[in-house]
Amino acid sequence: MKCYSISSRWPVRLVLLVAPLLIVILYPALAFSDNAISTCGVIASPGTYDIENDITSHGALGGACLVLHDTTDVTLDCHGHTIEVSNSGGYQTPPALEIARMKNFNVRNCHFDGLEQIVRIEQSSYGVFENNQFSRTNRNALTYIAASYVDHLTIQKNIFYAMWEQIHVTDTILENNAFTCPADPSHDICWALIMSQLGGQRNTYSGNNIEGGLGVKSDGSKKAATDDGILLEDESDSVVDHNVINDVFDMGIENLGQLTNVKITSNRIKNLCQAGFGGWYYSNLVDNLFADNDVTCDKMLLYYRIGGLRPAKYDMPADTALLFTNNIFSGNRLRPPAGTKRAAISLPIYEPSMSIQKNSLTISRNKSVRTSGTPQFHPYYDEAETMPKKVVLINNVFRDNDFGSEGSFNFDDGSPNAAYNADFIIDGGGNKCIKNASSSKFSPINCQ
Repeated sequence: MKCYSISSRWPVRLVLLVAPLLIVILYPALAFSDNAISTCGVIASPGTYDIENDITSHGALGGACLVLHDTTDVTLDCHGHTIEVSNSGGYQTPPALEIARMKNFNVRNCHFDGLEQIVRIEQSSYGVFENNQFSRTNRNALTYIAASYVDHLTIQKNIFYAMWEQIHVTDTILENNAFTCPADPSHDICWALIMSQLGGQRNTYSGNNIEGGLGVKSDGSKKAATDDGILLEDESDSVVDHNVINDVFDMGIENLGQLTNVKITSNRIKNLCQAGFGGWYYSNLVDNLFADNDVTCDKMLLYYRIGGLRPAKYDMPADTALLFTNNIFSGNRLRPPAGTKRAAISLPIYEPSMSIQKNSLTISRNKSVRTSGTPQFHPYYDEAETMPKKVVLINNVFRDNDFGSEGSFNFDDGSPNAAYNADFIIDGGGNKCIKNASSSKFSPINCQ
């Protein structure tokens, strides 16, 4: 993910965090007295509600067209009808559907459409979204669904022409959905089609088909419309498996912050990508499994660190060290494009300069992270420099991987060998690769 991505989402994040305080003001006045719905309004009682026709709101009241709030045991069935909010002329078009403080709800057979945030879900639990469509193919605009501080959702068998963005979400399943970036890459991109931010836990991302989308540049070459397929920020104890990710220009699966005890298995990642898996902004990897993934990219892995040690903030604990520890890489296959001569894996994990400055991005005490004067990500203050004594690189096992026949194999693409200790990489055997005999760079794997 490039540095512009998260910064442009800050207005969205502020809306998500303050929306619970504003929701009473924004609700439309009409509450339904029966279970047949033909206009915008509010659902605040248990029951099964059926949409009878397409519904369009022009956002005149400033709120969502349909609102479900503060009740339990609700089923909303649209029977294939569309709920849409058109442009209200304000900064942010309200969503077609808003769900707040709900428990045990089911939304099915709906087509939701809008110009920005299509659906908003917050402070709710035990909900199901199934057989819905979000936005449409010819929108050519960045649309997204936002879920914040929710748990135990099941998002299955839906069609997304939009991004899914979740913040501090736990115990949630996204499975068997189809995602396509709706943006026109000549002037916009999707940051990632699935984004989990601020410490997701025990989530499952399984069996999704993620299409980054292609456009054509002025010179006639193809251009991907999506940065990353899946983006995980400080995620732990989750599963990412059996997803197909096509046509992204950066990472198939990228992490921000620390990735802990996440099982990334049996995914297929191909076309245009810089690497199958990677991370750099505040990146730590601890106790993760990367197994049986099929990657058709320039590289399989690209990991290093930009950013110092973060203080506790945003409901997240403080960083204690730069960590790349106890990870297993097993049975993965790399099929680089023909003619690729780059290293299959780049792990320049630690360079002293990277904790302070990289790619014109400067981090210093009492200053936010800035590039060209614009705050990036969450602005962490009082970051501590990542000193060598706070770098822990140990016990990362590589076994039975096939790194392809096109490129040479080097773990290190630039960092001094002295930064690594003998226990950083454990050769578990069975790795197929070509070692570059002329290179003096760190390369601990015995190629077969």
